Amino acid sequence: MKFGEASARHNAMMIFLLRHADRSSTSADTLSPTGRKRAERLGHMLGETGVGVAFCSDAQRTRETLAPLQQVRGDALAITEVSMEAPGGIADHINQIVAAIESLPAGTVAVVVGHSNTVGPMIEGLGGESIALIQETEFDKLFLLCRAASGEKTLLKMRY
Repeated sequence: MKFGEASARHNAMMIFLLRHADRSSTSADTLSPTGRKRAERLGHMLGETGVGVAFCSDAQRTRETLAPLQQVRGDALAITEVSMEAPGGIADHINQIVAAIESLPAGTVAVVVGHSNTVGPMIEGLGGESIALIQETEFDKLFLLCRAASGEKTLLKMRY
């Protein structure tokens, strides 16, 4: 049984949250060669989880981080880009993504590619525990928030 099938069977929602992969030193909005490799690793890791919904900001580096996963999942992955330039700024960006995830049906497997200053607040907004601030040099943290039908929430902290 695949991860996504188990999630749907138990009506649990699984949400992967991470910061975009490593930035280029010459352009803050593109991935470095190391970042592209990390994004490929993410696509390989999450490709068979049943992930069907993805959220990212309007920054190119978040879209580039999702690109290998999109290649693996094809049309089975719907990506929603949420602007960081909303009238309410970053807080509105976070709230829009949290609200969108809250409206997803039980059993959904989703992924959110954010930024060092948005991942933690999104986890908290979804009912997860507070995490340590993601440092500017940290691109390998991966969080999995499991939300059981009973309302119980579990946050797994990983590195990839």
